[in-house]
Amino acid sequence: MPALEVTRSFQFALAPTELQREGFLKSAGACRWAYNYALEKKTRSHQAWVSRRDALLANGLTKEQWKAQMRDEAADLKASCAAWDHHRRALISMARAAGPKVSPLPQEPNELVAQLAREREEARPGGSGEEYARALSRARRMVARLKAELFVRGDQIPNQHDMAAIWRTERDLPKEEGGTPWWNEVNVFSFTSGFDRAQAAWNNWMNSARGQRGGRRVGYPRYKKKGRCLDSFTLYHDVQKPRIRLDGYRHLIIPTSGRVRIHGSSRRLARLIAGGEARVQSVTITRRAHRWYASVSCRIIQPSSAKQTVRQRVGGTVGVDLGSRYLAVLSHGPVRRSDVGNFIPHPEHLTRSLPRINRINRRLNRTQSGSRRARLLSAQLATEQHLVALRRAGTLHGITKTLAQSYSCIAIEDFDLVSLVSSVKGSRSRPGVKVKVKSYFNRRLLDASLGEFRRQLAYKCAQYGSQLITLDRGEPVATTCSRCGERNLNAKPFRERFTCSACSYTTCRHENAAACIFLAARRKISIVASGSGETENARRALVSPRIPRESRLTAMKREDTRVPPPASDHRVPIGQETRQPVLLPRPAGQPQQCAVNPAL
Repeated sequence: MPALEVTRSFQFALAPTELQREGFLKSAGACRWAYNYALEKKTRSHQAWVSRRDALLANGLTKEQWKAQMRDEAADLKASCAAWDHHRRALISMARAAGPKVSPLPQEPNELVAQLAREREEARPGGSGEEYARALSRARRMVARLKAELFVRGDQIPNQHDMAAIWRTERDLPKEEGGTPWWNEVNVFSFTSGFDRAQAAWNNWMNSARGQRGGRRVGYPRYKKKGRCLDSFTLYHDVQKPRIRLDGYRHLIIPTSGRVRIHGSSRRLARLIAGGEARVQSVTITRRAHRWYASVSCRIIQPSSAKQTVRQRVGGTVGVDLGSRYLAVLSHGPVRRSDVGNFIPHPEHLTRSLPRINRINRRLNRTQSGSRRARLLSAQLATEQHLVALRRAGTLHGITKTLAQSYSCIAIEDFDLVSLVSSVKGSRSRPGVKVKVKSYFNRRLLDASLGEFRRQLAYKCAQYGSQLITLDRGEPVATTCSRCGERNLNAKPFRERFTCSACSYTTCRHENAAACIFLAARRKISIVASGSGETENARRALVSPRIPRESRLTAMKREDTRVPPPASDHRVPIGQETRQPVLLPRPAGQPQQCAVNPAL
């Protein structure tokens, strides 16, 4: 089976010493400073572009006209910057190999390109000598100057690589002039991770503004403030000379922090690394409440498609109805009555911890901001909320893993979670209706974390070899009868029982929805069949396990001892015999199904 490399993270709870904890806080502060530094540069470039655009709009230019004018004004400067950058990369490639191995320039060669090509020819091919050093230094200065001009004009927004180059030229300046003279106290990758996160935030805003990102509209990136954001940073290393590695099963070696103890065991990751099936790429250190966590990102070698187990094949297809009353309701078929074990209750982690959280909040409101007691109560509140998140994550991981390992196909409904938890408070002139009931419903939905449920189920199904089927949004599973298939438009979502007006079938609303999800999933599953109908084995017997034995076509013996048919001039070739449809027995009130062609 062909192997496939995937990226997977292993999270460990750390037990750092006091000195290591201080180092983590310094690195997180450096990452936060780098994020704000990059965001300030990006904002200045964007504001310069907005000012030029507004000036052109004030002159009466249309959208197409001011876009063309701004593009023409920046064309020469961008072409010069691209030529110098190509020259710089070609010089660097000369030092690594016998000749330059860089991609050609996208624009047509001009006088500048030819001049830079002659300079490369004059430099020594081996990458040594004064001429080569002067040419490379001049190329770097020109690229930095041209890019700085583009950034000031707003013709280009600096990316994470540009920010790293700009920061290297300013990091040794005094603090009053915007420098970071303390940069050598932490790992340099702490600043790099801050630049990467600023670029990710900027891309999220741009993609959301262009309509290329789903979900809620992402706002303009904001600055991070100490105590108001998550303390986190990412460290990288050379995989050929690893500095991030495990020391036994209970310790993790982190650059600039040393040997850090782990809560629990890292045996699984250690065995993968020892067997050559995993390579550590990076580690992300994060503080949540009173705990520090290390998320070790690795490249894992695993089979391209996991083989289904016997347990999954026996489980078959199941429909899962997610909701607020029950976390999930399972269905093993449209006819079979679900028992109590098919109902997964809502864990209500937030509801159980809400009295303690409210009590701490009331005590915190009576304190003075910034006092020692306020800091202690804030830490207690963060701990309680973090414990709720841990319990919720543990519950979801257990349920999703069990589903992925127990069924071959799992069908869920695709509904808009953002619209479901929207508020109905209204305004003073037009107040909402049943606001308190809707608030209670929203709290239970958010406590269930159905979005995280679907995310975990998606990657675990691919990991364990099962298939996840997501129904089309708007599928009427809540108003359709699972027995006769008729839609009941009078069915209300707040009613516990579902009653069909056509066949008088009465059942639990969640059980009926799970059965309808199962039926809709069966319609989407592609049926692999032979050219003459149902799939046959080598002895020309039907292999569908859902067909009763007495209704199947009998298998032929290896040595045919049956009485031969009467002679005829028109013989039917083997494998193309005419079959009569065999109707399967169904319960009362349901249509019959054809064994040869289930679609009939």
